[in-house]
Amino acid sequence: MSEPKKEEKKTESNVKVPSRILLVGLGGMGLNALTRMENYSEEYADRVAIDTDGAALKASNAPRSLQFGAHLTDGMSTGGDVELGRRSANADFVKFREIFYGMELVILLTGLGGGVGSGAAPAIAQTARDEGALVISVATLPFPFEGDERARIAEKSLDLLRRSSHAVITMPNQYLLEDIGTDETMDDAFRRADEQMGAGFRVVWRLLAQHNLINLDFNSLKHMLESAGGVCTLVHAEAAGKNKAQLALNRVMKHPAVKNDNVLNDANGLLVGLLGGAEMTLLEVQEIMHGISNAVHSNARRFMGAGIDPSMKNRLSLMLLVGGKAEEAKPEAAPIPRKPEPAPADRKKPKAEQKELILQPTSKGRFKDVEPTIYEGEDLDLPTFIRRGMKLTR
Repeated sequence: MSEPKKEEKKTESNVKVPSRILLVGLGGMGLNALTRMENYSEEYADRVAIDTDGAALKASNAPRSLQFGAHLTDGMSTGGDVELGRRSANADFVKFREIFYGMELVILLTGLGGGVGSGAAPAIAQTARDEGALVISVATLPFPFEGDERARIAEKSLDLLRRSSHAVITMPNQYLLEDIGTDETMDDAFRRADEQMGAGFRVVWRLLAQHNLINLDFNSLKHMLESAGGVCTLVHAEAAGKNKAQLALNRVMKHPAVKNDNVLNDANGLLVGLLGGAEMTLLEVQEIMHGISNAVHSNARRFMGAGIDPSMKNRLSLMLLVGGKAEEAKPEAAPIPRKPEPAPADRKKPKAEQKELILQPTSKGRFKDVEPTIYEGEDLDLPTFIRRGMKLTR
């Protein structure tokens, strides 16, 4: 297996940043998302399309592609067969090791409910993790109208994916229906969702890749994800104009993933990323952080980064990455005194255990050469219980 040289990128201020970020599109849904996120990733992340279907890979605009399981699927799709997807991934895991070697951050985009995403995603995420990468999986969940069986498959594979990834960001397709225009096409709705996700990750990449007003380092991202318990939510909003801070905050708070699931109040970790033009003020940063802090559980760990992007004149981009579920801080309970149980009337009180003490006559010490005191045939120098053969108990 070839071992590519691990590069290190440095900003103009010589601050070391993670240099090997890989954005992976897996299966039909993942390949589509990878294409739509091109404009948000090309500057910071490598992209690779992965599928069993050779025709789908040829249609992708990703600079690299990887076909797996061709000898099992004849180079076509799995036809929704989850077991076939799993076996195909396991058969070609060496190919994945080569793709993931040396990567620091892997973001896996896929859709659950079908054969490739549900079958292969957990194994591929685990391979990336075994190669030492921090793994974030982004998984779409089926529409309710796609049926109970597809939903059941998605739920089962989601559990496996959470075990093999550091964190999984779920994107229920149902959310698209809650924020859709009357004339918006299906393709436009998916594009909008993928672009929001891409814009959110772009904030993270920009904050990691440059020196900022408030720096976000790779270890902060890693610690936040590792404490998330496999559950994450990413929300992004952008606003412009005089009240852009309040507008961005309101849009984030009204996002279905935040509003419906109450993720902020339940979070055990939170990462806030802010990018704005040169005119972004400290008061705007404070306004956003204050609004978020009021909604977050008091025990949640908080990380943040804020930076200037010259291309965002009079605009502000806000990203929220929320992880896990906070534990309530409970005071240590005092032990509850237990009342003695009354003994049954027929229970006899046990007798105290008695042990016989066998005591030997002690030496006379300095009186050993003195004649004993004899009275009526008894040696009065010996203790009475020894002279009379008495037994002592304890």
